[in-house]
Amino acid sequence: MSNIEFAIAEVQPGKLNTLVKNIMLQTGQFDPKMIAENLQHSGAFIPGIRPGEHTQNHIANIVTRITLVGALFLGIVAILPLIISAFSGGDRSIAIGGTALLIVVSVVLDLLKKIDAQVAMREY
Repeated sequence: MSNIEFAIAEVQPGKLNTLVKNIMLQTGQFDPKMIAENLQHSGAFIPGIRPGEHTQNHIANIVTRITLVGALFLGIVAILPLIISAFSGGDRSIAIGGTALLIVVSVVLDLLKKIDAQVAMREY
């Protein structure tokens, strides 16, 4: 069995559902019709897009694209540790989960932001 076949065999069905769950969650929480109505009532508009149904469709398309990319990213992050362990010989003692990977990346990004803010403040 090759490394890729091993990684695919190790993927649990729950990890593959990450994509579907993220899309369903986003669809239920965001209402493009309400956003389009609120924009129209406040006199705001999206340049190049007619108010009303055209705005609603435009917002729905943008949200769908963003949600799909985000869900694919989270799905890859969920499966990535299994793929890495498959290529590293299957050593489970040093495996890191997808959630831990997200936490580490967010902490590093937050630390970099704080360092950048401190450097910018010292320059003034």
